Amino acid sequence: MNDEPEPAGFPNTDTDEADTQRILLNVIHPDRVKLEFETRDKYPNRDGFIEIANEDEIPIGDLVIQVKKLNQEYTDPPKFPAKVKTLIYARAISPPLLILGVDVDEGKVYWKHISRKWLQEQEDDLREQKTKTIHFSEDHVLDGENRGYISEWENIAVENKEKIKNLDEYKRLKKTATPALGKESPYYPHIHRFLDEYNRLRSVEFEVIQRWEADDVWSYGYVDGIFEDDQVLFGLYPIPSTVNDVQIKEIDRSELVEMDSHRVVRVIHQAGNPLKSSPEEYAKSQIKDRVEDIIENQNLDLSNSNFLVREVVFDFVDEHHEIMGLEKQDEYETDELYDGFFYYLQNWLDTAISSFAEADFRDFVSYGEYLSPVAVTGRLREEKMEEIHEQIDGTEGELQYLYPIGTHRYSPQVLAEAFDKVSSIDDSIERPYLEPDEVPDEQDSWYVWEGYSQNRLLKNVERVWSNLPTSYNSIVRSNFPEVQDDLIYFDKYSKIVIQVNNSDSDQRPSETRLFLSKKGDNSKVSVEVVPADEAPDVIDNATPGDHIEVFDEEYTVETLSVGEPVFFADKPPVLSESCSRLEDQIDDYFSDVSSHFGRLIPNAAAQSDIGEDEDQDS
Repeated sequence: MNDEPEPAGFPNTDTDEADTQRILLNVIHPDRVKLEFETRDKYPNRDGFIEIANEDEIPIGDLVIQVKKLNQEYTDPPKFPAKVKTLIYARAISPPLLILGVDVDEGKVYWKHISRKWLQEQEDDLREQKTKTIHFSEDHVLDGENRGYISEWENIAVENKEKIKNLDEYKRLKKTATPALGKESPYYPHIHRFLDEYNRLRSVEFEVIQRWEADDVWSYGYVDGIFEDDQVLFGLYPIPSTVNDVQIKEIDRSELVEMDSHRVVRVIHQAGNPLKSSPEEYAKSQIKDRVEDIIENQNLDLSNSNFLVREVVFDFVDEHHEIMGLEKQDEYETDELYDGFFYYLQNWLDTAISSFAEADFRDFVSYGEYLSPVAVTGRLREEKMEEIHEQIDGTEGELQYLYPIGTHRYSPQVLAEAFDKVSSIDDSIERPYLEPDEVPDEQDSWYVWEGYSQNRLLKNVERVWSNLPTSYNSIVRSNFPEVQDDLIYFDKYSKIVIQVNNSDSDQRPSETRLFLSKKGDNSKVSVEVVPADEAPDVIDNATPGDHIEVFDEEYTVETLSVGEPVFFADKPPVLSESCSRLEDQIDDYFSDVSSHFGRLIPNAAAQSDIGEDEDQDS
């Protein structure tokens, strides 16, 4: 059975939502405010985005919106009882959060900025209450004529963008680097061609890159270090949309390398000079590398796939349930998962970090990006962990999203989105896979497959493969909408047959995977999982190109492979396998890009000629 539902749109019967959207669209000024509603069930704490543009209609910043219809009892004066969870969501996201209260009868929209300062002022109420009444100001109203709100929203967006990552270092770059204004060089056209293609690809075909970059990056500029026939050294630096900046700068080479160590610029030092010989192709190769990094790290939007959300949530909870205030179970109420991640875990980690003498949050941060729970628990004895539980017993929710929680498998954004999504799936969610049922007794060590009966192993393999095609498609649609037709994989097949070998023995099990097509068949791919002793004999002797009959149907064998069951491969299995297949498709998409542009020099700072031979032309 396929557990993967199709993403839902806004229900036609949801008249309240239709009314609020209609009123909001009537009073918004589209020349300066671009409104985008999201799929209704994608996130429980937000309904969409507002993009603020300047007078030339150039985007300058985003705002997240939560839209609520004001019932009659809340219109005089205008107010709204908001869930505390929704308000706390403002701490977990980088764009500012606006609560929009819509008075349908009067055709007006009131707004409230949920700022961090406001949240601090309401700290006591937010600790003790499930809801908090938002009182709207009569000065903060949209009626279709008043345009004063635009400048206020613009100020909120711009002020937020002033806090982007590496802002101080970016300012240092602006101060230190020399803009190449008015200069002429025979290699500038090559750099322009490279930048044009690089910025086009990251903003159109592969917009997914922007999701994982510093906030509000409009484009990338070029910092020149070396430009010669036999090598090139340069940096790519982010230009925020609020900044009018030149795209080519010059800088001392040693300064450039230092800024790379501060992660202000991404320095590339290449033997040979592909920027000179093939700038557009080299831009594609750089984009390909960025996309492959994103896929390899599973930094993808998974929120339109309930099954993938379940995979991620249970994988995390199985490892960290204790410090989330949960017992390991096969089913959880979604509210307890949400509270366990956003409240109890945050509270627990904050208390633990505070217990170390002169400890600082940054002491436990991995790769400068996220707080790993293991980095904290690994330094605590069991009795100390119990003491922390006792300290925070009954105080869940006192602290909110203070720390960006991540692991070696999941970035903070992926985890936050997954746990934010669970509340909209259902009141409870079940474990995606069956647990071991035949754990060997009196053995110090045993192989993972020894813990599963044949029945449970086959059911888990079936759950993987029945959800894999729809999960893969969901990832492609959500992350690569502009090139999704080029990245199709499972839709090329009519049937997938998975023969599970050694499923009823003590030997290591394996899978024989047969991908079949049928001429003129445009239906969705179907999946059959069978043990070896029940599989059609023809499978063992099939080769690509054969025309075979399986399950009373005629098919052509497209591909065939044998390997370890995906269920026992990387965790979580469907997400990991989807990423693996997606990497193959990305390789095909960039098949025209040369795989070798000359030797990439991995450590520019270690090269003796950098910063020493200042007389060398660049």
